[in-house]
Amino acid sequence: MIVILIALRSVYKEPYPPKNEKDKWQFLVGFPSENTNTHPPIELFSSKIQVDLPHTLNKENSAFWYGRKMIIPKDTIWQIKADDGAQLWVDGERINNLWCNYFYIKGSKDPGNVIIRVLNNAVNGGLKKVEGFPATYISTIKKLSSPFQLNSFGKLAQQTNSSTIRARQKGELSFSAWGDSQGGWDTFMLLTQFLKQEKYDFTIGLGDLTSNGCDASEWQKLARGLQSLSQQQQLFLVPGNHDYDGNYDDLYADNFMEFQKFHKQKNSYFSFGNELAVFLVLDPNKNFPLAIDKSQEKWAVNVMESDAWKKARWRFVLCHQVAFGCGWPGYSGDQFLRNFFTAYAEKNKIDFVLSGHIHDYERVHKQYGSHTTTFLISGGAGGGLEPIENDITHNMEKVVKKHHYLDFKLTEHTACIKTFDLNQHLIDSINIQK
Repeated sequence: MIVILIALRSVYKEPYPPKNEKDKWQFLVGFPSENTNTHPPIELFSSKIQVDLPHTLNKENSAFWYGRKMIIPKDTIWQIKADDGAQLWVDGERINNLWCNYFYIKGSKDPGNVIIRVLNNAVNGGLKKVEGFPATYISTIKKLSSPFQLNSFGKLAQQTNSSTIRARQKGELSFSAWGDSQGGWDTFMLLTQFLKQEKYDFTIGLGDLTSNGCDASEWQKLARGLQSLSQQQQLFLVPGNHDYDGNYDDLYADNFMEFQKFHKQKNSYFSFGNELAVFLVLDPNKNFPLAIDKSQEKWAVNVMESDAWKKARWRFVLCHQVAFGCGWPGYSGDQFLRNFFTAYAEKNKIDFVLSGHIHDYERVHKQYGSHTTTFLISGGAGGGLEPIENDITHNMEKVVKKHHYLDFKLTEHTACIKTFDLNQHLIDSINIQK
């Protein structure tokens, strides 16, 4: 069916959009109070800002509005390409997403007001392209729209059936962590070969596991890479913003949640661990704008006040987005996460925060009262690396812009973390004693 999509794209192009000045898009940046049910702003068509496509803007965690008057002469399916999602209105009527930002639009002889809202959970985001296909394309779209069925990967499913870590050696833990495979499958396949060689107890994917979360073929490629790991390694995946792509309307990441079912998890945020270490997974992507909402925060506090958390020797928080970072020019991390750790890092003795999102390796230690928390960014599992330029807001202690993965060895008194690039060269190493 993917072949059908490619074939249609090669032979059918709507004459859209015309390239004259009057057909530019009106543009507005959204408002902080917006949510997924917000109606288009009435002032959009009086905006003095006009843009051509592709259009991007460096403004993370924001909504962008695009509008124009145009004639859509016949029934058409539009594919709206945007970071990280899109909603569509035609003459005030909301057009529902068929699948993966494909929309069915009825034709009309009269000009209509077309409005697109783009959700940008990254830094550079916006409306890239609008492409038309025949209305008969709808049958193909419906065949593609079912979620990825993970049970077709039986071996992988066996690795995900418990939230209790199964350690090989009592009193020790060995695991890997990586993030942002994000469509770089050749690099990711190489990385998983290194992970396979090491007898880890488990591995952690730190989000942006795919480049388009609603596309089942992306998850199949991810699963193929992960299947090369030993069946003895458990697998824990953290959702990222791209894993929500195409699920803008309800912010329910269908394909990611298919994986969670095998983990016996009902939510995209969860915890796992054993007596040596406990891991708390946050998911701000289920909210727009990005946030740790009250119900998720209440759940997190309950985890951190549990006996299992208090008795554990090491305590981790995992979240795709970062609190502190510098490798992505124009992005220094998210304030809502900095607020979270200001409130809970010392009180609940959070030892490590692992994130992805920025496509590099970064490390910094932060002091919260009498407690030190180590922040590690591992966004080098396949996605394109960040530019040489850094953001200057935070002074990170280590920044390496290479594809890589993290190697953890935990005992009761020592946490040893090594970072390897894909030439198996050691690019960083830290030891923390308790």
